[in-house]
Amino acid sequence: MAGIITKENVIMITSSISAIQKLRTGVSKTFSHLHQGIGAPKTEDDAKKVFMTQFQQDLVNVKNSFDELEGCISSLQLLKEASTMGTLGQISLDPVLDKTPIYPQILQTYKWSSKLREHAQTADNIFSRQAPKRVYGHISGSLSKKRKSQIQSHVINPVHVDKFFDTWQKNHAGVDVERVETSPNVFKVTLGRTMQVVLVLQGFIIERVVVRAHHEKILLEDGKLDLWTQSKYIVFRKITEHATSAMLNFHFTTMPPELSIKSFMLWLNSYSRLFITPCKKCGKILKGNMPPTWRDLITLDSFHESCRQ
Repeated sequence: MAGIITKENVIMITSSISAIQKLRTGVSKTFSHLHQGIGAPKTEDDAKKVFMTQFQQDLVNVKNSFDELEGCISSLQLLKEASTMGTLGQISLDPVLDKTPIYPQILQTYKWSSKLREHAQTADNIFSRQAPKRVYGHISGSLSKKRKSQIQSHVINPVHVDKFFDTWQKNHAGVDVERVETSPNVFKVTLGRTMQVVLVLQGFIIERVVVRAHHEKILLEDGKLDLWTQSKYIVFRKITEHATSAMLNFHFTTMPPELSIKSFMLWLNSYSRLFITPCKKCGKILKGNMPPTWRDLITLDSFHESCRQ
C-alpha cells in the first residue's frame, strides 16, 4: 500500500483510532454508571442530583469524543483513483485483504494505466503539431483512378489448398503434409524426423505456427487439438518464434494468394537439416548447446542467434 495512503491521511487515521478508543471508553463508563444506579448519600434528593450530574457529564464526554472522531474522518483526503473506480472500490472492504491483495494491485494498475493514457495524449499532441506535410508530386490525376483491390487470400476453396500441398509433397522429398481430422483448417507439416509444424490456415493465410519435436503430440488426451502448449525443447520454442516472424514477413496482400504460403514453405523447408547444417558465420553446428535456429528470409542461410546480428 506504499504510495497509496498520504502522510496526512496516516496522521488523521491515527487520530481517528485514538478518538474511537476515547469514544468506546466514554460509552463504557456511561453504561457502567447506569448499571450502578443511584448511590446512597445522606438524602435521596442528593443521590438523584449526583446521579443526574454524573450522567450528564458522561453524555457530554461521549458527544465530545464523537465530534472529535467525526472531525478526523471528514479531514481524510479521498483518493482520486478510488473515487473513479466504481464498484471495484468495494474490494477494499475485503476482510482478508492481507491474503488476497487484489485491491492494491488493481489500484496500482489503474494509476499506471491513467499515467500511460496521459503520456499517450501528450505524445499525440506533440506529434500532431510537428507532423511533416509531404507531397509526392502531382497526384490529382491518380485520385480519380480506381484503387486496386486487394486479393482476398482468405476466401479460397479448400480443394485448392489440398491441391497445393499435394503438389508440394511431390516436389519436395522428406516433407509430409496432412490435414488434421479434428480441425479442417489445421495442417501438420512433418520435416523428415527433424520436427513437426502445426499450421492454422484461413484459405492461404497463415494465422498461427507451432513447432514441436517429431515425437511430441499435437492432440490432447480427449482428442482436441493443442495449439497453446509450447515444446519442452528450447530449440523448437525458438524456431516457433522465428516461424511466426517469417509468417508475418511472407504475408503479401497484392500478390497471388498462394505466393505467401509458397514462400513460407520454402523458408520452412530449410530446417530439414537443422542439426547438421553449420552456421554461415562461425562455421559451427553447436554454439551454446544450440544449433543454428535462424534462417535468413531471403538467402535461407543458417545462423546462430548470436551470429545473426
